[in-house]
Amino acid sequence: MDRKVMTDDQLIGYADIHCETPRALFSAEHIRRMYELAFGEPYSGPLPDGFYRVKEMKDWVARARRRRNIKLVVDNTHDCSNNMG
Repeated sequence: MDRKVMTDDQLIGYADIHCETPRALFSAEHIRRMYELAFGEPYSGPLPDGFYRVKEMKDWVARARRRRNIKLVVDNTHDCSNNMG
């Protein structure tokens, strides 16, 4: 079974809202995915399954959004240049 229930965009939105709650805890799976979305590489530290508070999550959300927006611009530019030939 595919455990990736949320799309990347949905996870970014969820993390953005959830990190504003007083007791925001994130699953190890969500932490790993958000780290990869924010930094473009897999989370390499030890992170046993469980739930954790991530003080930097708001920053990760902003980084992930910037990376997604840059990817969209690059993808769209690439598509446009292919159609001009």
